[in-house]
Amino acid sequence: MASVVGDIAIKVGADIGPLVTGLGRAQGAVDKFGKSATISANGGMKALAIAGGAIAASAITAGLGLVALTKNAMDNIDVMSKSATTLGIHTASLQAMAQVANEAGVETSGFTKALTKMQDNIAGLQQGTGAQVLAFQSLGLAMADLQGKGADEQFATIAEHIAGIADPAERTAAALNIFGKAGADLIPMMDGYRASLEETTKWQAEFGIGVSDMGGPDLV
Repeated sequence: MASVVGDIAIKVGADIGPLVTGLGRAQGAVDKFGKSATISANGGMKALAIAGGAIAASAITAGLGLVALTKNAMDNIDVMSKSATTLGIHTASLQAMAQVANEAGVETSGFTKALTKMQDNIAGLQQGTGAQVLAFQSLGLAMADLQGKGADEQFATIAEHIAGIADPAERTAAALNIFGKAGADLIPMMDGYRASLEETTKWQAEFGIGVSDMGGPDLV
């Protein structure tokens, strides 16, 4: 799994560049002050003023970066929460699923669209629509295998069956039939999906960064 910092950046979807840059400038100002202060005792106050001004400016930049980080994080949490509500699953569940998808190179927005398409096709299966019935039959699945399950468990069940298809062309076709255009992109995350999801969920719980359905960290 990616590093802690990398994973947190992925989860909140925030650009921490401004914050890092600001902090770097502040460090540079401190270093500059240290050098200036040793040049001469007579120039000490001047060096202090210069360094102080630089540190203040850098602190403002860092502060703005932190504000941007927080706003981006909250915006992404809001989007995640709304998507989870639409799909009928817990926000923390979607967060963990999206993390597994991200590590396979799939963006969260594309993954949620694929889940929405999956549910649309499951609705077609329930209604007995020919194309959907055939698509799920090719995976050895019927409505009885998916009914009563949330989108998260439905995805896990379907992913296992698609991952079990030996022929790459057939596997890709099956993924496209169920998940739409993004189906092929999801294939890398399907092999060993449940294990990856379990590891990610455990990681979120250990660090207390799972997003609850109220929109804040899930500190269970």
